[in-house]
Amino acid sequence: MVNKKIVLGDYQIIKNKAKKYFKLKKFEKCLATIEAAAYLAYNFNFIYVDEELEDMIQVIGSELINVTFDFVESDYSLVFYDSFGYDNKGLTQQYIRALMSMDLKFIYILESDINLNQSKNILLELKAYTKATVHIMPHKLSRIEKIKEITEIISKVSVKWILTHRTPFDTVGNAVFSNIKQIPVYHINLTDHAFWLGKNAADYFIEFRSYGANISLQQRGIDKKKLIHLPFYPIVTDSDFEGFPKNISKDAVKLFTGANFYKMYGDDGKFFVLLKSVLDQNVDAVLLIAGSGDKQPIDNFILENNFQDRVFLLGNRKDIN
Repeated sequence: MVNKKIVLGDYQIIKNKAKKYFKLKKFEKCLATIEAAAYLAYNFNFIYVDEELEDMIQVIGSELINVTFDFVESDYSLVFYDSFGYDNKGLTQQYIRALMSMDLKFIYILESDINLNQSKNILLELKAYTKATVHIMPHKLSRIEKIKEITEIISKVSVKWILTHRTPFDTVGNAVFSNIKQIPVYHINLTDHAFWLGKNAADYFIEFRSYGANISLQQRGIDKKKLIHLPFYPIVTDSDFEGFPKNISKDAVKLFTGANFYKMYGDDGKFFVLLKSVLDQNVDAVLLIAGSGDKQPIDNFILENNFQDRVFLLGNRKDIN
């Protein structure tokens, strides 16, 4: 069984490997290993920041970036770097719509083309807006190649500011933006509740709620002057409702929850104890769960309690706002 001691031990093993690759200047392997450590820290949430990982990423970026950001005549207002870019998830759409409403000319950089099917609406909106230039990094590029390519794109234009929207384990963007000092970088804190990389890769951090701002201040050690509180509005889509699983009775009381699955797995399974209690006391109720992640613990819960006809995993659903 996984426990805190095992997780912390694994984290230290991965981190030590990253340090080893760093000393040997095997930067691609180092960044990949840092991402593995960050992914573990994000999923188990035992720390909010790791200064050693931050420092290694920044040094690697400084070793790779050999361009200057001298003034070049340009009418672009900003660069928006995005390593997430999912439709109706995260904050990409809120911010590109804000930029469009301000009639700004901007460059949008998507860190990878591996999940473009999840970015269809975002890319359609950008295509329809004539003042947006889109660069999508091919997944086949190495991390080092991406760092150099993104830096080259930014160095060719003169922008007033940079906006970033990064996953918790993005090393590419952090290597670039922790080394750009001439242009102010504003980071949208997408994952305010858990570990993420990039504390030293922005001048200002946009927090969408007080909870996240408080964690950034007290747990990540970010200066209060760098925190900007800016709530967001939800994206409402017009997707047709895909329906419920066919074996649910029309008279059933339908309960719904949704999240990345790791959020359900803490406190020795307390969430599942509560679910079982609710379902045992309400025999006409069924539970629908939307989201993504490691579903094995949920599958185990269903099998152990014979809830095959009462608990249903829906996956990611674009028809559910």
